[in-house]
Amino acid sequence: MVNLFLIFSTSFVTAFSGAIVPGPLLFYTIAKSHKHGVSTGILVIFGHAILELILVVVLLLGIKNLFNKNIIEVVISYVGGIILMLMGVLLFLPIIKGKLNISTKKYSNSKKSRISMISAGFFMSISNPYFLIWWLFVGAGYLFSSLKFGYGGVAIFFIGHILADLIWYV
Repeated sequence: MVNLFLIFSTSFVTAFSGAIVPGPLLFYTIAKSHKHGVSTGILVIFGHAILELILVVVLLLGIKNLFNKNIIEVVISYVGGIILMLMGVLLFLPIIKGKLNISTKKYSNSKKSRISMISAGFFMSISNPYFLIWWLFVGAGYLFSSLKFGYGGVAIFFIGHILADLIWYV
């Protein structure tokens, strides 16, 4: 029981090392929160968690060796960097054009906006080079350490990790 608590707590604390780094997911969440409220963080992290669950399964299936190639790291870095720069420009364009509209109307919680925020959580995460680098060099180590306690250990690791993301983004 102590070991599972240790997995949960270290996963929880370590997840903040990824969550607090400013990137597209954080900026998207901030940009949408004024319109959608607290549900923005919940929905964005739900999309993010789907991606992370896929990544955990891929790593557990042994595809980890594919990511050890230097070329993959270089491609992720350059493509992700370009995407981050484009997203930065797109975030500031409305301000530059004077079209930033912060309305005071009620929060929108339509099905379309919920699906949009979930998919944004997924795609904003995968477009961030830091996300994959964090998982390859930090997350994978913790994941495989938790595997020593079976899939229950992996589940505890994942719950701790996602809970930290959820707390930070909400």
